Amino acid sequence: LELGRQPLAVADGRWIGRADFDPRGRTFDGAVIRYDSDLLFARTGVLYLGPLVGGDFADPSGLALLHIGTAQPAYQLDGYAFIHRDGRPARVADPNIVAGTLGGRASATLFGLTARLGLDGQLPTTDDAPLSPAGWGAHAEGGLRYGPSLSLFDVMGAPFVEVSGEWTGGAPVGGLRYRAPGPT
Repeated sequence: LELGRQPLAVADGRWIGRADFDPRGRTFDGAVIRYDSDLLFARTGVLYLGPLVGGDFADPSGLALLHIGTAQPAYQLDGYAFIHRDGRPARVADPNIVAGTLGGRASATLFGLTARLGLDGQLPTTDDAPLSPAGWGAHAEGGLRYGPSLSLFDVMGAPFVEVSGEWTGGAPVGGLRYRAPGPT
């Protein structure tokens, strides 16, 4: 059990990450229960993301998550589900949005070639109709990366070639097709 402010990354960090340059934030306030073994890992937790606008505590944002996966030398598999409550400031008439997300990531490496695939789906609802989806969102991404393993380049910055693509679509809710949670 971990309590307090903590860095957190789910899968490859696309939606919930801890990179220093990530505008979605680097630390989260809350409680996370972690389990780690040689075969798999699991995390579940509840996190407070703060009010959307500093000093406005009428409608705070929050995040509940479940992340299960395995990381082996040749492959990594991640599955996750999270619910993100995107609280609105009291001065805004729009209802709060709660987005449920289900997704997964897979990557495998063989002889310097890494293939990766990620799929996510999202059903946002609003406080005024919590059981009726207000729209939908989907995200898919994939890529291939070749980086030879040469003892001369066993440091950060080794040469590589990568080809990747991604697609995001859906029916917008509150002006966004897909919501990425993060501390405010």
